[in-house]
Amino acid sequence: GLALSSGLDASDRITEIANNIIWGNGAPDIDLSTLDHAKVALILSANVYGSVSNPGPLATLNLITNPLFVNAGAGNYALSAVSPAVNSGASFQLYGLPSSDLLGHIRIIGSGIDRGALESTIDDTTQFVVTNTADNGSNANPSPGSLRAAIKAANAASGPYLIRFDISGGCPRVLNMASPMLDVVGNVTIDGRTQTGWTPNTSEYTFNANLCLVLNGSGIAPYAFHVPAGASNARLTVLGMQFAGFGDAAIKIEGGSGHRIAGNQFGAVLLAAANQQGIHISGSAGSSLIGGFDDFGNVNLIAKSLGAGIQLDNAAGGSTIANNLIGFQPDGTGDGGNTTGVFIFNSPNNLLQYNRIGNSASNGVAISGSASSGNILQYNFIGQGQLGSVSAPNQGAGVNVLFSAHDNTIGATQTGTAGGNTINNNVGPGVWVSTSGGNGNRVLANTMRANGTGSAGVDVDLAAPGPSGNQVTSPGNGPNRLQNYPNLTSAVRLATNPPTADITATLSSTPNRSYRIDVYRNDTCDPQFPARGEASIYLGQAVLQTDANGLGVAQFSLPYLANLPGKVSATATSSLGDTSEIGTCIDVVDGMLPDILLINGFEDH
Repeated sequence: GLALSSGLDASDRITEIANNIIWGNGAPDIDLSTLDHAKVALILSANVYGSVSNPGPLATLNLITNPLFVNAGAGNYALSAVSPAVNSGASFQLYGLPSSDLLGHIRIIGSGIDRGALESTIDDTTQFVVTNTADNGSNANPSPGSLRAAIKAANAASGPYLIRFDISGGCPRVLNMASPMLDVVGNVTIDGRTQTGWTPNTSEYTFNANLCLVLNGSGIAPYAFHVPAGASNARLTVLGMQFAGFGDAAIKIEGGSGHRIAGNQFGAVLLAAANQQGIHISGSAGSSLIGGFDDFGNVNLIAKSLGAGIQLDNAAGGSTIANNLIGFQPDGTGDGGNTTGVFIFNSPNNLLQYNRIGNSASNGVAISGSASSGNILQYNFIGQGQLGSVSAPNQGAGVNVLFSAHDNTIGATQTGTAGGNTINNNVGPGVWVSTSGGNGNRVLANTMRANGTGSAGVDVDLAAPGPSGNQVTSPGNGPNRLQNYPNLTSAVRLATNPPTADITATLSSTPNRSYRIDVYRNDTCDPQFPARGEASIYLGQAVLQTDANGLGVAQFSLPYLANLPGKVSATATSSLGDTSEIGTCIDVVDGMLPDILLINGFEDH
């Protein structure tokens, strides 16, 4: 059915096999016998299969049972009404849940996604329809047909609960909260998409959804929806709503796991006050999915928060923030800046991908605290608006790593080249592992330009803002162990097909170690610090080995751009994941290919 194996090299990427049916194959259905789990992190979650070999330490929620198709013998692999796969899939996947099944039918129907390729129409939820915008502020005796009454009913239910909306009148319908809302303690989906007039967002670069429900805290309510720390079985899903005027966070989650927040607008609501924070995941809360991957309708707009647009400070970590528009007006160009775009504090193993983060009053992304490790930032646009044509500078760094945060990945993994972020136009450094930052923070294969004003820093910056000199002894005592940067001594462009550049790099660092050298091209050196480069175009990587004295020289060839001599510079990254500042900036000069006639000799005639 499915076989996976591992190569010689280790990987720090995470592979996930989740919510599948793998059944009726030659034993085993899933063959992982040659997979080295020490080299490849594999999550095997919520699958249905008959047998598996070597499942590994991250196997969870799998069922070894017959999936009970309608009629597999006749080729009908739909799930029967009694199938154990119906509504039982994992509520959280690392790279998001699909919006449709193999046949294009909607996912999810019922309390959970079905395992396998086809979604059944079986809905196991109890439902409440909100019919008015009234709110008397009484949690004991809420107004009939109100959202407060719906939350009270959901908390009393024994199973999954769906709250729908059918409020008369035109869009928007504004629900002004008269007092703090009841906590959410069960498996509750609040679906604003069910209100007549709702239409989804259809754009990658703007937020053009028509959201017909506005929840207004009016400075009275700390949050619209709150999951308390003691609600260990809670799972909150919020879809298609607007939030304004909440004094703590529009949505605050402190317990439960498997939460999903998609297709909403936080802040930038006409004639309404700002939220203190848009979304706050805290306390004992487990994994949450904010945004999504395969449908523009999952995008959240998060704007004008007085604090962080999104804050993660839950000790369990493990959340995914994907494809959100953070710090923009709905048109994707106007300033909707939060104080900080995304703030991760003492929260590990979170994934940020494909977000647009700009216009923050401080940092675009801040990763802080000694428990903040294993966080991955990839494919984000930070300091830049739609299509790269709109400058959206964060007033601090694009990404700031501070207060002992360690072993985080910004861009590619240690052995990879994919995953780079675009980090442009920020007032501070592009990526700043600040004076208080920890070690092992990789900054690889990103694209950066026009970061830092005055002495505010270089594209990749360690310790105090601005370029730091190399250490006499290495490793040093400071952020990323003050890893020394490489000096490029020559860069020769050859008009081969395709064009290449022959580059020579030197490094003084820890003896007898292997280092990854990442090379970048730009039209000019850093305008504030002309001896240093900018990381405008990523060219590739090479390996440099130091000798017993800690000295190393590497000569290598990388793909280059035709007719663009320009400048090049580089970073060095140790095997421990410490990336240096971006190093010296030198000219690319034109070289000459050997004369083929002279190599081959003249022909005799």
